[in-house]
Amino acid sequence: VYFNDCLQELSMSGALLEHVITDDILSAVPVAVKKLSIQQTVLRREVANARIDSICRLTDLTELHLYAIDIRELHRLLIPKDSCPSLTIPQGISALTSLKRLTIELCNVAALPDSFYTLTQIRHLILSHNQLSDSTILEKMCTMSSLIYIYILLRSNSIEGQLPSPSRLSTLSSLKYLCLDGNNLTGELTDQHIDSLPTTAIISVNRNSEIAVRVNSKYKDRVRADQCKR
Repeated sequence: VYFNDCLQELSMSGALLEHVITDDILSAVPVAVKKLSIQQTVLRREVANARIDSICRLTDLTELHLYAIDIRELHRLLIPKDSCPSLTIPQGISALTSLKRLTIELCNVAALPDSFYTLTQIRHLILSHNQLSDSTILEKMCTMSSLIYIYILLRSNSIEGQLPSPSRLSTLSSLKYLCLDGNNLTGELTDQHIDSLPTTAIISVNRNSEIAVRVNSKYKDRVRADQCKR
């Protein structure tokens, strides 16, 4: 496999290649690439333990998007989430210090390495439709003092525990949208949580049946809380 060394953007699909995207293919991606998108549309069990170590050498990446399958095809193909390939995020992901946008969706990711939380330049973060369950994930994101996330989407995982405290959330000083829909969160969402966020930030906790929403009606445009306790 050969790619032009001057390549800046690259999008790959398993279906187009007629084979699974392998480490050999990933290791041939030139280091100059700034935007990389991989849609692994060949859902074969051989890729269950696929590694992305080869991507961690692409230290100029500003955008990385990984999908087990094109999201637009999910409902048409009726593929259960747990049949998608599993992806292990290596500690070496911390080398991608230029990342501004990161999407890892429908990849059955079950855990984030500690080094993940050093990626403080990310502005758009999407980790939806995985198997994340660690109750400390949100707390760890909030402890990153230089965090400049604008969008955080953790939709449809299995994250447990309570929402971070208002004082923790206040560290997300550039936040515009926090989506925690379809998890297993508990506790209360209060006026103090909303007040701790930037004045235009929206928080969505739809389909967290154990979250009790205790928010003044004046915040109705900033809270999404269908199928929650009232």
